[in-house]
Amino acid sequence: MPASFQNTIREFITANRLWTKDHRLLVAVSGGRDSMSLLHFLFHEGYPMLVAHVNHGLRGVASDAESDLVAATCVQLGLQYFVLRADTREVMEKEGRSLEDAARVIRYRYFRQLCADHHCHRIITAHHIDDNLETTLLFLTRGTGIHGFSGIQPLNGNIARPFLAVTRNEVAEYASAHQIAFLEDESNTDKRFMRNKIRHEVIPTLLNINPALHETFKSTAQNLREAAQLSEIAVEKALRKMVHIREKETYVHKAALLQHPARRTLLHYLLQDGGFTRSQQDDILHGLSGQALYFEGSRQRLWIDRKHIVLAPAQEVANRAIWHAGEKSVYWMDFKMTMEKYTATRVHAVSDSDTILVDASRLQFPLEIRPRAQGDYFYPLGLYKSSGQPGKKKVSDLLTDKKLHHFQKERVWVLVSGQQIVWVIGIRQDERFKVKENTRDILKIKVLPIKRSTFY
Repeated sequence: MPASFQNTIREFITANRLWTKDHRLLVAVSGGRDSMSLLHFLFHEGYPMLVAHVNHGLRGVASDAESDLVAATCVQLGLQYFVLRADTREVMEKEGRSLEDAARVIRYRYFRQLCADHHCHRIITAHHIDDNLETTLLFLTRGTGIHGFSGIQPLNGNIARPFLAVTRNEVAEYASAHQIAFLEDESNTDKRFMRNKIRHEVIPTLLNINPALHETFKSTAQNLREAAQLSEIAVEKALRKMVHIREKETYVHKAALLQHPARRTLLHYLLQDGGFTRSQQDDILHGLSGQALYFEGSRQRLWIDRKHIVLAPAQEVANRAIWHAGEKSVYWMDFKMTMEKYTATRVHAVSDSDTILVDASRLQFPLEIRPRAQGDYFYPLGLYKSSGQPGKKKVSDLLTDKKLHHFQKERVWVLVSGQQIVWVIGIRQDERFKVKENTRDILKIKVLPIKRSTFY
């Protein structure tokens, strides 16, 4: 075939600055025609590269045959390759994703890990103009904004797509001209999948209306990409005035967002990486005027309080730590707790919230550090009944008095001796363990962040 195919891709790589000759590439190869053609093209261009393949285990013998083809081709070309055998259905069920989304997540997690481990600069995929057109039409049927209409980006982070310059038919001609071996995925013809329905029914109809559809779309996609870039600049400028980051949490000033004429666009930008469903995003938008609303996406959580919308990572599995007698320190999560022993004549009062002084004789080892639990109560230092006896209080009530929001409450831990709370860590000590006039041995207990964090 004429060299116009290769030249078109070379010009596209240069124009979009996809990579340079010095970059090391990780090429994603499924065994299908598009990715096998991509592998052939890049190999003959002489780029330094590795090959990655994911066997999703969804099509039995057919999936294994694709893995074998990729491996055999890489051996023939002398290329280093990596194969992941994944349980896609397990990820789908565990993370609450669709099968297609779970497969995509598995692939890109694997590619990014390989990139990091083997010092690659770019992940290269074989998406072409037809894939881009199908994706845009798919977004159109589901509802989308300007970014959805702009389609697949030639360079998104470190993911580059050089075949976005050519059509499926042009790739097929290239594969035929160079006798490139590949395997057809039979699921690509299954019209139960929306993408295939668009590919085999919608696009042929559009081509009848406009035979130059691919060129028209290519030009339109470029225009929309530029408009999307301008939109992103405007969105980021607007959000800088209403967003601040604290530790792992993003705080959005609710009143400022509600007053902005493009609040739906701003909110979508904030939620795009959180794994929230479209229905959740609509509920969040409609719930902005309220408070104490909580939503969980697959990657982030959102809490609407009196003044803010708070975004935080998906909840981590809580750990607990056991502190044995004689140990001077203990580690848990991102923190370290230390203990020093003093006599009553050598210790001075402390005033910071990260340190307490306790009567050593009152502690029953081993101590436990754990997340607060429903129903926890203690006797806050300095709280007394009218009779002069220590006052009892639920930990949850203490946190409400402190006006901590949902995510802050999740980060509250307690130090426990036997069945009694010694310290709501960083917030309040228990009266029963305080140093008294007759105390002989005093323990100074201090909590230190290993990484920067905050107690409230």
